[in-house]
Amino acid sequence: NLLKNNVENLKLHKKKKILFINPGWEQQPLVDYLYNKNYILIGILEKKNEFIKYFKKIYYSDLRNLNKILSFAKMIKPNAVISDQCDYSMIAQAIIAEVLKLNGPSLENAQISSNKLIQRRLCKKLGIRIPNFTYGHTLSEVIKKTKKLNYPLIIKPIDNRGSFGVFKLNDQNDLSKFFYQSISMSHSRTVIVEEFIEGLHL
Repeated sequence: NLLKNNVENLKLHKKKKILFINPGWEQQPLVDYLYNKNYILIGILEKKNEFIKYFKKIYYSDLRNLNKILSFAKMIKPNAVISDQCDYSMIAQAIIAEVLKLNGPSLENAQISSNKLIQRRLCKKLGIRIPNFTYGHTLSEVIKKTKKLNYPLIIKPIDNRGSFGVFKLNDQNDLSKFFYQSISMSHSRTVIVEEFIEGLHL
């Protein structure tokens, strides 16, 4: 469905310059399709990978350096921007799409997808069932707030990716042990703590 939706979006563009942010294995079918259709592919990568052979031009950047990435996008003037691999990439895609008036997620929706605190608050407001949670900026604050929650808990940065800084907590000793590791991985220096749910990960 993702491949189909991205291809449908590209049909709206008469030119063929496509900007990929952080292409990886999840984007392989789409990269192959567009490459074989002779689209001009331009990539933004954090480091070299096997996909560079598909791209006419590669630009290397920390994916959190949004000003740098946006400047590059303005320079090349793409007709479409695509990213479906990570939270950092989606935020960059949303900003490029809004500024250059291209199809893509809005920054508001990208924030909901990428920021766990915004996401949990919205789910709660809409009546979507989610684990009981709290958040905080200091260990003492989080210890105080988690007294209303039941262990085991999960602590995680509100705005990172790929399970960085995510730990299961069996008791308050674990909270004290893992808090600083988790908050060090949070770009906003905020963590979310929520009740652990046993089940099948989908």
